[in-house]
Amino acid sequence: MNKILHQLLYDFFDNMVEIPILAAATVVGGILFSGLYCLAWAFHFPTRGEALAWRVCSVMTSALPPAIVSTAVGQLGLMASME
Repeated sequence: MNKILHQLLYDFFDNMVEIPILAAATVVGGILFSGLYCLAWAFHFPTRGEALAWRVCSVMTSALPPAIVSTAVGQLGLMASME
């Protein structure tokens, strides 16, 4: 199963050199997108709960792109080392 997935990834990307470029673009794009939410950090919210929810979601939106990409790249590296 791992070899099939690995071959599909190689076929899709043609070369593993492209993956770090795509990973960096995904992280930068995700952080820029989530930065828009962080701009509203100090805005007035009707309740304290809404302000807290907005801030938690802003932090999560900023933290998830790097975490997901680093996990995916780590998995690809692990799969490549298993060959």
